[in-house]
Amino acid sequence: MSTPVADSLYVLVLFAFPTVGAIVASRRPRNLVGWLFCLTGPAIFIQLGLPAYADWELSRMLASPNGIFAAWLAQATYLPIFAVFAVVLMVFPNGRLPSYRWLPAVVVVLGAAALGAIGYALLPTLQIFGSVRVVNLFAIESEVPLLAATVGDAVFTFVGMPLAALSLIVRFAHARGIEQQQLKWFAYAGALAAPAIVGGSVFYGTQPAMFISGVAVLGVPIATGIAILRYRLYDIDLLINRTLVYGATSAAIGATFFVGIIALQTLLRPLTAGSELSVAISTLASFALFQPIRRRVQGTVDRRFDRSRYDAARTLDLFGDRLRDEVDLDALRDDLLGAVRRTMLPAHASLWLRERAITGGTSTPPSVSDAR
Repeated sequence: MSTPVADSLYVLVLFAFPTVGAIVASRRPRNLVGWLFCLTGPAIFIQLGLPAYADWELSRMLASPNGIFAAWLAQATYLPIFAVFAVVLMVFPNGRLPSYRWLPAVVVVLGAAALGAIGYALLPTLQIFGSVRVVNLFAIESEVPLLAATVGDAVFTFVGMPLAALSLIVRFAHARGIEQQQLKWFAYAGALAAPAIVGGSVFYGTQPAMFISGVAVLGVPIATGIAILRYRLYDIDLLINRTLVYGATSAAIGATFFVGIIALQTLLRPLTAGSELSVAISTLASFALFQPIRRRVQGTVDRRFDRSRYDAARTLDLFGDRLRDEVDLDALRDDLLGAVRRTMLPAHASLWLRERAITGGTSTPPSVSDAR
């Protein structure tokens, strides 16, 4: 079902990928990801726009040559277009494979896509949105196209794509510093887009599903551009933390709300006589529980996924407790340097104390303490 919102998101997605690709290619011309993203605009149009056009043409004229050609082109390029995204997975973020040992995987992906494309191009029928609509004018009388399409599709789906995903996992396992942050951005966008796309396919035609899937897919080129161009690169840690915290908190609050409604309706039915009192009480309870649950979830997420931040916060809390009771300046200096070492991990730390007291006409020299 076409709606203004869905059409607007489709246009945004259509132009977002090639726009980000053009920006990346202009600033990082040796990075293959930018050039591959430039191809995704026409690819998305072929896979989404051409079937819609073919459906419209064939509804007007059963044997419309324009409609037949549009349907044929969309069907023939189905696997090669997905192969572009598979290659993006294998060369992200620097535009190169993790190592030359992954060249056979690229050959498998491209070979399976080419074999499947030939088979789909020569099948006797053309499909539009999953249903057979018209006879293929380019078909040949043989079982070979069906065999080629089946084998190419199976190899690409069960061998090529898993290899592409595995290459990204292997790269992340060996990544450090900037590259690790870049991969986090890409993985974050993919983790949000994948369930949204699946949900959009299951509930195809409903406006909320199409809106959510469109917004999630739109996040992929944005995250890719941030990762490669390194704009606010290290914000991904905070973004992941907030997503985990507020996602888990919202789920807990939602469960509490619905369970509370059911439980209170059962308990208060003799008193309320069908009124909305249980809903009001559940709503107030959910608001009251939000901050306590959020703090508990935040602590759990920090301990599990952001241990360094959790340890730093604990160190500062302990230092603050000792600071209130400590009166020995030397002990306090050692505690302060120890806290700095454990929280900020500097290569060298020095504490300089200037004393203002005057003794015998000369000032007392400053005290310097070093820690490495």
